[in-house]
Amino acid sequence: MNCPQCQQVLRENARFCDGCGLSVGTLNAATERAQELFETLPPPDDPLIGHTLDAKYQLIERLGKGGMGVVYRARRVLIGDEVALKILRGELVAEDEAVGRFRREARAAAMLRHPNVVLIYDYGEARGDDAPAYIVMELVKGESLRDIIEGEDKIEIARAVSLMREICAGVGAAHRRGIVHRDIKPDNIIVLPPDEDEDRERESVKVVDFGIAKLRDPSGGGTLTQKGFQPGTVYYMSPEQCRGDDLDVRSDVYSLGAMFYEMLAGAPPFMAETRTGVISKHLFDPPRAFAEDLRVPPALEKVIMRALAKTPEARQVDATSLARELLEAERQERERHEAERQREEAKTLRLEKSAEEERLKQAAEEERRLREARTVPSDDTAKRRQERADAPLPRTEPAPPPKTDSSRAKATEEQPTQQVPTQKLDFQIPTNKAPSPDPISPVM
Repeated sequence: MNCPQCQQVLRENARFCDGCGLSVGTLNAATERAQELFETLPPPDDPLIGHTLDAKYQLIERLGKGGMGVVYRARRVLIGDEVALKILRGELVAEDEAVGRFRREARAAAMLRHPNVVLIYDYGEARGDDAPAYIVMELVKGESLRDIIEGEDKIEIARAVSLMREICAGVGAAHRRGIVHRDIKPDNIIVLPPDEDEDRERESVKVVDFGIAKLRDPSGGGTLTQKGFQPGTVYYMSPEQCRGDDLDVRSDVYSLGAMFYEMLAGAPPFMAETRTGVISKHLFDPPRAFAEDLRVPPALEKVIMRALAKTPEARQVDATSLARELLEAERQERERHEAERQREEAKTLRLEKSAEEERLKQAAEEERRLREARTVPSDDTAKRRQERADAPLPRTEPAPPPKTDSSRAKATEEQPTQQVPTQKLDFQIPTNKAPSPDPISPVM
């Protein structure tokens, strides 16, 4: 649904418009139904589609609408590649301050050359109704951080830290050049997915829309931002920004902290029914503590709460300092996890050692029982043995002493001689003996 006043796309469950601050909580059901019906209709024809600006950029498609202008996909006529082209909103063309801020966006962003900042190729100033002011930027194919938060409710901690470090790197590059973004919010962060064709192995981010950035001229030039002007989106505005005071890079640090809080919790640190209510909380109320179920590490929560300090002096000095503290918090969390892992391993080893000792003890006890079972008789065996022990012993004659050789001889002499009866045989035993021959007479 769009805001009925400025046509800014309203976030889901938003209580007021991010663009103009109009309270949308009082919209009646009829208005909401009418708006939903309007959104189902095809978009009106954009008269600028197909138009060529300065004979260099042909507008192909309308990509989106922001607080200061409309973004188109365009083709460079002479080169043939595609770019993103942002045109200042037509109703603001007559406002000198808006034109000045638009020009400053081009000058500030064109000075930045960083992987996490959208490149600015060219810009043109307004020269009438048919020649609006525009900025030409690189065309990035990704998803806004706003869409990711709304799609996932909240972002996993490790991923959120990785994205925030890259965001801080891009904003830090601007801070080193004296540039204050002033409108840091999830809508101005584009998340690019991994892409082998572009040699991008992991997610990356691009910071876009320095539309209300404050450029401090090193030569001592002034600023085009008037005191009392309140740029930025109310959920992420620093207290000094809410008061309309002069800003420095620490205001961006506050906005980064508010955005990081929303990435982890799924909602901004301060919410109210009206824009004034949110501003009041920025000025006077401390941020809400993270819910326990979010499991935000204490070191990381400390960094975020410091970024959300009410006074600039209590915050990190710039986005680069915030990134360093995030890195340190990440290191502390890794050390904490490692210490917990070592404690768990030691506990596991102790439990395993205790279990092994108990097992050996039980095995020794079982072996002792087995030995006793082999040596100690059972009840029946012991009873039988006792009965045998109690029974009277049988009477036995003493055994004769062993006989010696002399006793054996004496016994032989004392034994009577037994007469063996003989039987007279009635036959003669023949013999083979031949009769003796006659004596041989001498030969005469």
